[in-house]
Amino acid sequence: MDAKRNSLPSGAPHSSSQEEDSHEARLNLLIDTGLALAGERSLETIVQTALEAGRQLACASFGVFFYNATGSDGGPVQRYKFSAEDPAVVAGITLTPVADLFSPSVFDNAILRSADITHNPRFGGNSPFSGTPLGHLAIRSYLAVPVCAPNGHHLGGMLFGHPDPDIFSAYREQQVVTVAAQACAAMENARLADNLTQEIAIADAARQAQRETSERLASVFESTTDGIALMDRNWRFTYLNKRANDIVAPGRDVSGMPYLELFPDGAGSVFEQHYAEAMNEGRVVEFTDYYAPLDIWAAIRVFPTSDGIAIFFQDVSQQRRAERSSIDATKRLRQALDAGQLGTWTWNRETDLLDLDARANDLLDGEGPHVPVSRTDLRKRIVNEEDLGQTAESMREIVLAGGSYNAEYRVETRDGRQHWVSSRGIATYDDDSAGLHPAKSLKQVTGMIGTVQDITARKTQEATLRQSEKLAATGRLAATIAHEINNPLEAVTNLIYLSKTDPGVPPPIAHLLETADNELARVAQIAQQTLGFYRDTTRPIDIDLTDMLEAVVNLFSRKMQYKRIECELDLTPDLHIFGLQGEVRQVFSNLIVNAIDASSKTQIYIRARARTHFGRPGVSVLIADRGTGIPVGVRQRLFSPFFTTKQSVGTGLGLWVTRGIVEKQGGTIRFRTSTETPSGTVFRVFLPTEFLNPDKFSTTKSNFIQ
Repeated sequence: MDAKRNSLPSGAPHSSSQEEDSHEARLNLLIDTGLALAGERSLETIVQTALEAGRQLACASFGVFFYNATGSDGGPVQRYKFSAEDPAVVAGITLTPVADLFSPSVFDNAILRSADITHNPRFGGNSPFSGTPLGHLAIRSYLAVPVCAPNGHHLGGMLFGHPDPDIFSAYREQQVVTVAAQACAAMENARLADNLTQEIAIADAARQAQRETSERLASVFESTTDGIALMDRNWRFTYLNKRANDIVAPGRDVSGMPYLELFPDGAGSVFEQHYAEAMNEGRVVEFTDYYAPLDIWAAIRVFPTSDGIAIFFQDVSQQRRAERSSIDATKRLRQALDAGQLGTWTWNRETDLLDLDARANDLLDGEGPHVPVSRTDLRKRIVNEEDLGQTAESMREIVLAGGSYNAEYRVETRDGRQHWVSSRGIATYDDDSAGLHPAKSLKQVTGMIGTVQDITARKTQEATLRQSEKLAATGRLAATIAHEINNPLEAVTNLIYLSKTDPGVPPPIAHLLETADNELARVAQIAQQTLGFYRDTTRPIDIDLTDMLEAVVNLFSRKMQYKRIECELDLTPDLHIFGLQGEVRQVFSNLIVNAIDASSKTQIYIRARARTHFGRPGVSVLIADRGTGIPVGVRQRLFSPFFTTKQSVGTGLGLWVTRGIVEKQGGTIRFRTSTETPSGTVFRVFLPTEFLNPDKFSTTKSNFIQ
């Protein structure tokens, strides 16, 4: 055994009398120990035998053998054996720390011997090694011998002590070193024997496991619904389970048959390419393909093996046909939804989360297609405040009430858009409750599924139709009243005329009669204009726009006087266009009323000129007010239906109808506005003199609404 030799200062010189023991007895003890250790395979026995021999040869009062062993978890652990002349000492020994003075002999493969360890400057001054069993025994003579394998691998170490100084001589040290070498050889042999035993046990277990695995694998192969085939590198089938044999060659034994003999159409096929890929590149290949000779769809997994490849396949023809049918049905459903411009949504009862497709996400201003969003939060954010009552606050209540949902409401998006939507849904159930009556399976309701559709056009048409019916009814009432007023009005006018022409009427009374006659003429004019609104023709006619603008302004003169608004007319005479008189009058009535509503104690300026717009002759009418102007947030929605800033007074349809009429006439309407001083708004309407497509006027006004 190779070991370093360290000399430590001793407290007393060696005595030659300590080496007068029988040389023959020592040799016999060494020989007996060597023989005992050579045939021993128990590590515990080897350690104890070597320790006893070493203690006797060193003439020590006690000794400790530290050694490395394998713990229950397979990891290395340090253990020890203790020996002493007095058995009572062994029985009463307790573990106490030992200074790191001992560490070189145990962990650095160095022999340490000291005549009097108490004279060593390091004695008792350092942190202890845990597990060193020196107890409370007195120690002066000290000897430490490492136990190391020839390759330097540390196996353990023996420590010996005596309460008297100068006990351990070089001669005794050498004999202990010999015992350490014998112990090392025995420990190595025991380790090798133990490893060999473990390897044999592992090999036996592996062979047994292999046999059991093979048996189980064969059983699984025959009982599985997958077809399994093994093919060697010569492209010959070495095994097919029953399922595979029944699919590819019913009633035939194809074991040993070449691939192309069994599948003559397989040369150059996708199947052959994938098999070669797995065999040559040594990687797993998965694919699904149709094999025409057998008229089947096969889902195939190919695994490389040491002998070739293993092929696992399933006949998935029915699944493929079902998938194709499902895909076709889904495609038809999507086409139907697209044709109806319907978006779809699903609601989870447990989480209150909505899943929206692309169209539903756009209509309901979601966070993105199929991005979950809280239905409660979304309702609060997008539903118009006036329509909150039209939508259920909790979908759970809808489910409990019968499982169907139907609501129409206005949506206000984050970018300022507003539109009407119709949302419908029905309850969904889990698989366990499928087919049960909803009333019997409330606990199995998982949520709802439904559609959402933009119904802005329908709502606009309905509102416009209602507004038109109101206007028509009002017009009929006004016409009736005007007609009935005309008869007594004519009589009163005649009476005033007779009174005015009576020479006996005093001048002051004649002046009052003249004033009354003028006012009656004004009443007659208003009645005539009212009848003009109702008796509008359904065919386009030539319109004197100058006269019409003067008449409309005169109609609202009292309202302007009340608000102290001056109206300046700058009209070119004889401005004519071709169109529906009632609709054109409505355009300018709406614009002038809006200008009056926006103004107070200011001026309205109206100008009409003959102009050419993109090469088309027509009339340009400008209506300007000095009101408060249109706020920035309102401008983009100014021509949207149902949008109004007049609160309960306005319907939100005036400018939308106005633009529709102007565009129907082939004209344009634009505006510019300012909310800063000087504030105000200018609307400019261009109407062409001749309309390019008179057929558009061939239907009634109700068709325009639609």
